Order: sequence, then structure tokens, then C-alpha cells
Amino acid sequence: MCGFWGYIGVQKDSTADLIVNASNLLKKRGDDGFGQVESDRFVFLHARLNLNGEGSQGNQPFEIGSKIVLYNGELYNKSQIIKQFKRPVGSSDTALLKYLLGFNTLAQIAEIINGMYAISVYDRKTEKLELTVDSYGQKPLFFRISDKYTIFGSQAVAVKESTSALKKEQLLTYLNFGFVSPEASIFSNVSRVQPGETLEIDTKAQTIVGRSIKRKSSITWNDGRVMSDYFSEYTDTQFPMGVTLSGGIDSSLVAHHYANSYEGRKLAFTVQVGDPAFSEAPQAKAFAQKLGIEHKIIVIEDSEVSGYWKSGLATLDEPNSDSSIITTSALMQG
Repeated sequence: MCGFWGYIGVQKDSTADLIVNASNLLKKRGDDGFGQVESDRFVFLHARLNLNGEGSQGNQPFEIGSKIVLYNGELYNKSQIIKQFKRPVGSSDTALLKYLLGFNTLAQIAEIINGMYAISVYDRKTEKLELTVDSYGQKPLFFRISDKYTIFGSQAVAVKESTSALKKEQLLTYLNFGFVSPEASIFSNVSRVQPGETLEIDTKAQTIVGRSIKRKSSITWNDGRVMSDYFSEYTDTQFPMGVTLSGGIDSSLVAHHYANSYEGRKLAFTVQVGDPAFSEAPQAKAFAQKLGIEHKIIVIEDSEVSGYWKSGLATLDEPNSDSSIITTSALMQG
């Protein structure tokens, strides 16, 4: 879960508090590296969470020609892109984006890639900013345009003004459904890049000058292969990798393919909450033993629920009342 933030416009010298606030908010999104690029007109920040072993090659912001790029996410069709464009086997997401940006606009790249991502590209020559997110909006990207500047970032709270009000529609959505709509910000003067959308912003005029929606990609990640064919790509990592196992069909299927493809120490985790009589931990343990996977059960006592709930909420960027926050928090701390 990397994250980024940017400011483009006049009066940059008066944005010191904004930069400090954005930096502090970004820290929780990644502690494997923090990058900053700035001039008298702009500043870009990136917090990195390293999950695929790219080393320093994945540091950001990265530059190609006159373009400064910020990226957060994962490309699902990386192997197909490598094959079609004859790139070196094992090329990282960052390396592929650098290559594609050499001869494509961000809108064109959005038609090529599949995955969960948020990307910004600022061209110092044209002073145009491009913003895009994946087709489902899994990686959010917010922005705010005034007559003097444009601010954008992974977190709405880092983009809003100190006086920003909550949107009543989003508050009602949360109270009714337990989450906010992914098609809008929770703040009245902060906008959200829509799922599959690419925006072009003229930062001299501080106005949106282009908008496009991603069509069906010419390269699809689902090219006839089945789930087992993909696991070798995801488990080829230098980092330890485990699997969550509830005892149900979905997680058991994932655990099966994980056991067959991952070559490191195999670990499965099950979180148990409440009355053990209703727990599927015994079934999960039995299946893990059948697969030859070491199994760990994390038990959440009644007295611990509130603490895990609060620590989980502290990591969120938007309101969410999904009870799985409790089990996820316990898993991360266990």
C-alpha cells in the first residue's frame, strides 16, 4: 500500500504546513522509502511499501524525460506486457511503466494495463498533469483544483482544506451501508478520479482539459489460463509469504495453489473470534495439514476486540464499519 501526494501551482512557499501534513499522513502507507521531488512550482511526495523486491529500482517519484511519475498499485497482466513488448523477463511494474511512458500518454497506457493502480504523470514542458485509476477504483486518487493550484493524492484527508465540510450524501451512505461510495470523496470540495477514468489537467489554467474512460484492454490478463497458472508469478518473491485460511471453499482453493507453487516456508493463518463452537479453525487446521502447510490460529479474546477495532480504524483513510477490520488488525499484529 504505497501512497503519493502532489502540489502544482503558485505560492508554493506558503505550503509548508500542507507538505508536513501530507508527509505525516503518507508514512502509514509505506516505510520502505520516502521520495520527494520539488521545484519553485511543484512538490511531489511518495511513500513506498516494497512488496516485490524491486530494491532501489522501485523508488519514486521517477522521471522519464520531462515527465515526473508517481505510481501506487500492482499490474496483473505484467507477464503479457513483457511478452508483447519484448521486455526483459522479471521486469518490475516501475520498469514497464517507464518503458511505456516513452511513447504513450497515460490514457493510452490505461488501455494496455490491467490491475489495481493509481498513477499521476506531470510534464514539466507542457505543465499538464494526468491522473488515472484502475477500472474498479481499488486504488483511490483524489484532487482539488483552485484558481492558483492543483493538489492531488492517495488520501482525501491530505487533499482537503482545513475548513472542508463532510458531504451529506456520503455521510448518509455510510450510516445506511457501513461504507462510503467509491465514486466520490467524503469532503465537499475534494473530487475523486472515477474508476477507469483518466483526467488531463492544465496546471497553468488550473482546469480540466481532457477526460477519457478506459475501454476493454487490448491485452487481457484472463487469456485462457486458469488460477494455477498465475500462482507461480505471485509466489516468485524474496519475501516470506503466507495465506489466510478460514476453512471455507475460496480460501482453501487459494491455499491449495499456494502450497503447490510457493517454495519458501509455507504458513497458513486462521483468526478465531468468539465462541469456539462456531469456529472453522479445526477444519482449516485439518486442511492445512493435508496440504503440508504449517498452521497458526490467532485467537481474539472478547476483551481484545475493542483494541483491535480501534487500531484497525486508525489505519483507514475513509470510514468503514466492516467487522473484518478486527480480524485483519489481529492478523497484522499477531
